[in-house]
Amino acid sequence: MIKNVFHFMNKKIVLFALCVFIFLGCNKNENDNDPERDSYLTHFESLKAEQDTLKRGESTVIKAVAIGKNIKYSWTASEGPILGEGPEVKYVTSPCCYGNITITCIASGGNESVTKSLIIYVLL
Repeated sequence: MIKNVFHFMNKKIVLFALCVFIFLGCNKNENDNDPERDSYLTHFESLKAEQDTLKRGESTVIKAVAIGKNIKYSWTASEGPILGEGPEVKYVTSPCCYGNITITCIASGGNESVTKSLIIYVLL
């Protein structure tokens, strides 16, 4: 009789532990829909401008090629505006600036960031 009680109690303990395990395993993490969690950068392959020499007032398209998932791109220019966002933007020369203009792109994914720059020469 005592053996049957212990056997019955062991089954309850195992069943309880199994239920706790399933409940904790099914608990949805609030970060499950976080795009940062699904983001990674493997390699920043290239940064190229369609034209590397421009006259003042002209523009060119600049393309970044990075390998990964959900990559974010940040762009800056030493002079003049960058139009657009993402892996392809347009650089517009400023009417008052000339010479070497540095365009910089930072590709980021997860905990990785890689920076590449190129020079566009603006004629006087």
